Amino acid sequence: MSLLGFLTIVDMIRRLADIANTQFITTTFRPELVKVADKIYGVTHKNRVSRVNVVSKEDALEFIEHDQMQNAE
Repeated sequence: MSLLGFLTIVDMIRRLADIANTQFITTTFRPELVKVADKIYGVTHKNRVSRVNVVSKEDALEFIEHDQMQNAE
């Protein structure tokens, strides 16, 4: 999907959430969506046990940047 198409979807989700007072749960590694999110959760796993934690926007963006750099290699 092009960046413009993706940004259109991000804008639509943001507007619908605001207008309808609705929550949207998405999974993403796209910084454009993280930047407009109200709350971000990270899921980690260790010894076959998953944990869900609230993550700061800065930490989420840093994780995405690190992941993208590793995948580029």
